[in-house]
Amino acid sequence: VDHRADVYSLAAILYRSVTWHPAFTGKDVPTTLYDVVYRIPTQPSMLSSLPADIDRVLSIGLAKKPADRFATALELSQWFALAIDNALTPDQRRRGDEVIARYPWGTRPQ
Repeated sequence: VDHRADVYSLAAILYRSVTWHPAFTGKDVPTTLYDVVYRIPTQPSMLSSLPADIDRVLSIGLAKKPADRFATALELSQWFALAIDNALTPDQRRRGDEVIARYPWGTRPQ
């Protein structure tokens, strides 16, 4: 576990902030923890009216593999600020789309 766990946590807070739904819910703590480890949450834009770039940023922040996440909380915040206006660059969008392809929203990746 390294600092990217904090990036993941921040992304989960952002997810809750923009969707009004927690990224993971379960009937009890073990179920919720299972979901945190093994499931990808519902696509944010399916829960709230959000730009597609928000989906991309949150997919990176919530990626299951730490190497796929943002390197720092600052990077996450910078991308999120752009995403609010749907203003990610083509390269940033490509990175988000690649992460979504690896970890599709609402699934349990293998």
